[in-house]
Amino acid sequence: MRNGKGSDITKKQKDLLRLKRELDIIQKKINSLAWLPLPKPAFRSYAIGWEIKLTSSKYLAEYKYIVDEFAEYSRTKTLKKAKELNPPKITLSNKNYIKLLAKHPMAVRWFIKGKNEFNKNIYIFNKREILVKKIFKIYVTHLRTIDPNLESRATEIEKTIYGNYKNLGILYKYLGLKPIRKENIRHKREMRYLDSLFKEELNAIHL
Repeated sequence: MRNGKGSDITKKQKDLLRLKRELDIIQKKINSLAWLPLPKPAFRSYAIGWEIKLTSSKYLAEYKYIVDEFAEYSRTKTLKKAKELNPPKITLSNKNYIKLLAKHPMAVRWFIKGKNEFNKNIYIFNKREILVKKIFKIYVTHLRTIDPNLESRATEIEKTIYGNYKNLGILYKYLGLKPIRKENIRHKREMRYLDSLFKEELNAIHL
């Protein structure tokens, strides 16, 4: 068997491709399940995020845009841990940084350049002094009834592929894809999920 470049496909590539196909099938099955409403909202986790603590500023709208568009959450099950954790730094890929500057050119002053684990350029928001940590309670209002064995198998495959940068690199190189951090994929899914949940905001200062 040969890959797109005419060279022989390795056993490792075969195994990873097989796992990727199996994972796609499992995820399709899970995504096809209906969401069933719960009798009442059930606590799921705490989310720790950034908010702008300024009430007035020349660039308040721009700061809020950056936080709303690019800030990520940390997640934990316990309030004690939530108090200890900080949200991730607000970090932009080169592509998102260019898009931001096209919309808000003055933002060039608020970021410092760095590198990620793939040695790609990233841009880190460096105005930490205008941010305040906020803690949210996340409640589940609907659930899918998923076969535990199916969910367990999906997690196992995800760890094999996405939890190992070498395996991910081998698979993505064969498929002709660019490396994407699993955390970013998970974050995008979680943000869509968070938008559908009822959130009770907790004032971090009083926790």
